[in-house]
Amino acid sequence: LLDAEEKLTTIQIDAPHNYNQASREAVYGWFSRWLRGIGEGTSPIPERGGGILPTPELLVFYGRSRPAGGKSEAELTAWLMEHHRTQLREAFPTDAAGLARYQATFGQTFRQSILAEQPAGSDVEVHPRPSVPAAFQPRSLSGTTTTAIQLTRRGHGDLVRVYQTVPGARAGRNSRLTLVIDPLPDPSQIDAEAASIRDSLIRAGHTVLLVKTFPGGRVVPPEIKFFSTYNRTDQALRVQDILTSIAFARTKMAPNATLSLVAPGEAGLWALLARGLATGLDRTVVDTAAFPTSSDDAFVARLPIPGIRRAGDFVTAVSLAPLTPLLLHGIGNQFERSEEHTSELQSLGNLVC
Repeated sequence: LLDAEEKLTTIQIDAPHNYNQASREAVYGWFSRWLRGIGEGTSPIPERGGGILPTPELLVFYGRSRPAGGKSEAELTAWLMEHHRTQLREAFPTDAAGLARYQATFGQTFRQSILAEQPAGSDVEVHPRPSVPAAFQPRSLSGTTTTAIQLTRRGHGDLVRVYQTVPGARAGRNSRLTLVIDPLPDPSQIDAEAASIRDSLIRAGHTVLLVKTFPGGRVVPPEIKFFSTYNRTDQALRVQDILTSIAFARTKMAPNATLSLVAPGEAGLWALLARGLATGLDRTVVDTAAFPTSSDDAFVARLPIPGIRRAGDFVTAVSLAPLTPLLLHGIGNQFERSEEHTSELQSLGNLVC
């Protein structure tokens, strides 16, 4: 980044997160090499004197009054949030050039927030499963064939359960392929609405891939702090599973088929985010589940992905996606951001609300 690779030194010290003496002495050695030209920069230099200064000498406002007009923590937080909202409003694209600028500015933030990507088809490994549970067998649909598979990404430990149903008639078998994302976390059960959508699509001649994403249920011990700083949340992992499923469908199932993505219920939120990072989708139908996009509390409760609000959440997802048909269902009066920008988004692609 700075063309200063020769100045980079890494020293690992087995200690909790703190400002310990061993770390300080390692830094002194580096400072000596690159600020004074003495030493090789990798050997620690023992401290002289009393070590760390007392707390009053390290903190600016320790035991002192804050300056007049200084912001409190809550006031600073509120100011930063409004500042970021203003940045997003002013950057929102209204033409092709503005869209390119917006994608360059907020696209990278969006990707870094979700930490998901659509893998190459060669990196998707397919493992057949021996049987299909009764709950995932379409009912009252004669002549269909359902198989169970598991998808993994090479070099990763993730696992995506997929149930593929091929209609009885050969017509349309290879020309219409639809992913249906099940919002139910329980891997042994199927959501009633997802099952109904699957059956309707099969009757219409679609080959359907019913996708079960990351089930969640991880229990984080109370002594582990800031879990989401170092680990992706359940919702971010589900976005990744959808992208893995899209890669499988597009590259290994039927590369020339019309590929659609349908996501009812809460799965619609994960799918809408995934669409912003996906390639190869021809049309998308998602349920926004009356999600109140202006509510930070709703994001914390239902879509807790660190940084997603700063990245522009659903607006950025729509702006990054290829200009293919998108239908948003269940908006009501809650999906406020889409109402605010509907005309602009519709001018940039095929959006139906």
